[in-house]
Amino acid sequence: MRKNETAIASIRDQVGPNFDIMLDCARTWDVEYTIKMARILAPYHLKFIEEPILSHDVDGYCRLRRSIHSTLIACGEHVFTRYGANALLK
Repeated sequence: MRKNETAIASIRDQVGPNFDIMLDCARTWDVEYTIKMARILAPYHLKFIEEPILSHDVDGYCRLRRSIHSTLIACGEHVFTRYGANALLK
């Protein structure tokens, strides 16, 4: 977590406050880690965190939406059917 924060802090320092930072996690985090990282990274004003958890973890995305208010959570890039998309949209 510290390594991730250090990287984002460095990027924010380099680009300044008026530049959007978007973080693609490539489905490598879990729900708890994502919630903790979103809190840690809140001061750096991320535009969004993309696909932090597995795409089919709809319940997990619901928890993230309820728990994270500092940034948007993007998902759906690896959803390939209308059924999976419908579940995420609901």
